Amino acid sequence: MRNDDEAGPRGRSAAGVLARTTVAAMLLAGCGTTGPGVSPVGLATSPAGVASPSAVASGAPSARPTEDASVSDGEPWIVFQAAAGSGDGIFLVQPDGTGRHRFAIGTGSQIHPDWSPDGRQIAYATITPADRTELWVVNADDTDARRLFSCDLPCNQVSYPDWAPDGRSIYFAVDADAPPDAPPTIFRFARYDLATGKTTIVLERKGSVSAEQPRISPDGTRVVYSRFREGGPDGAGSAIFVADLKGGPEHRLTEWEKFGAHPDWSVKDLIVFNTFDLGVFQDTTAAANLYTIAVDGTDLTQLTTFGVAGTRATQPRWTPDGTRIVFTRVDGEGFGTRRLAVINPDGSGLGSLTPSPITGTHWQLRPLPG
Repeated sequence: MRNDDEAGPRGRSAAGVLARTTVAAMLLAGCGTTGPGVSPVGLATSPAGVASPSAVASGAPSARPTEDASVSDGEPWIVFQAAAGSGDGIFLVQPDGTGRHRFAIGTGSQIHPDWSPDGRQIAYATITPADRTELWVVNADDTDARRLFSCDLPCNQVSYPDWAPDGRSIYFAVDADAPPDAPPTIFRFARYDLATGKTTIVLERKGSVSAEQPRISPDGTRVVYSRFREGGPDGAGSAIFVADLKGGPEHRLTEWEKFGAHPDWSVKDLIVFNTFDLGVFQDTTAAANLYTIAVDGTDLTQLTTFGVAGTRATQPRWTPDGTRIVFTRVDGEGFGTRRLAVINPDGSGLGSLTPSPITGTHWQLRPLPG
């Protein structure tokens, strides 16, 4: 299983493939759930709010963190992921740098947090001590953490949850059918309905070119995502794609040689992405920068100009109002030190969103009323 968490990214090199498939071999078998016209591929679900033995084993809610920080409706907070013990955890901090605390949501690693549209809940993926991945949700005040979806064989991993604009469902990536010592061959985007507990497949791609990092359009009808290819006759690369959630054909926005990753869709219908994603191809010297592009593939604009073997920009996310972009700034050799940064859509205003640098990754501002 590949993830780009703070504790240590796994690449798409041969070593990364081996690590990924070793994890898949350790997953527990489970029942299947299907979408329209889709055969079961190990998508096991449990109704929202219903605990199960596996949910308890992977970390039921526990006491609040020792650092007291209340979280009320209407308060500005930033959610992020950072190293915590032997894994990663989900943290909150206010824009003024105060109130930093970790969610007390169990053992294992918690990664890829995403705010609900009303700012009252956070969806995230969990990597359990048994190396199974699960989809979870927790209230912003660190109460009522509950498992929604368990990735059981032949499911390989779930990642990158993204709330639907209406807040009634959560989309996420899921790949499956990984044979021994080989990468997955089925890549899907699924939708979990919070009212019914039903999981439905909304997009599927098969073969050696993955489909990952989905983000839903503001109107809820399309999805932007990354596709990665390991090599072969066309060479290694990654590109940004857009597809209709009702089954329309996908449209490639960027060239494979651009190595695009981590796209995000603004309320103004503009897509931001980074190049040479940290933890994907294991190339920590290539220049990694931020770009914006229109949904029809026109008006490609470079926002940052970091050079080779220098500072890197990755994991961009639009602020809820679409006026700024928060991202992970990586300084130093190798995987470096990762901190919160912010920039305007025209490339101006590069700096830190908080008064002092905060170490972490996968930053996202809380949506607030109005």
